[in-house]
Amino acid sequence: ILTDNTGSVLLYKTSGYEIGDEVTVSGTISSYNRGFQIGTDGISIEKTGTTSVVYPEPMEITGALADELLTTRVNDEYAYFAKMTGTVAVSGNYYNFILPGAETAQGSIYGATDEVKAMFTDGVEATIYGYFCSISSGKYINVVVVSVDEAPAIEGGATNSYTSVLGT
Repeated sequence: ILTDNTGSVLLYKTSGYEIGDEVTVSGTISSYNRGFQIGTDGISIEKTGTTSVVYPEPMEITGALADELLTTRVNDEYAYFAKMTGTVAVSGNYYNFILPGAETAQGSIYGATDEVKAMFTDGVEATIYGYFCSISSGKYINVVVVSVDEAPAIEGGATNSYTSVLGT
């Protein structure tokens, strides 16, 4: 996830960078599954420093809110820092969350490494903190995981609202 003054976007760069790296990125912002992203084609990234990371107050995604997002998130949007609690449902390479109160929606771990997957046990309740970045297959609320069962450093009073230089 790449965050600046305008918001957070999914950045498809899989190695060489750590949480807290400050970077300059040149690439094209596009969208996929109702979320902004920067793909790997034509991208350049230069590390310019490091910083400590404090996350904004998470948006809590309940089952009811997850169902609502399936119909209300109709435009491409930035990723939002979120918290989600549910029962882990592992099916092959897919790690989903059954959310209490949801009729259709499920949480889904997006882009998880083997290390992240090892933090989950099928059938066990877990709370994840991470970036809600997209909706796929009409029912999956995709989240890039930051922390499992323990809140990361959260800055009080921060907001998930951004003014975009991209407009709508």
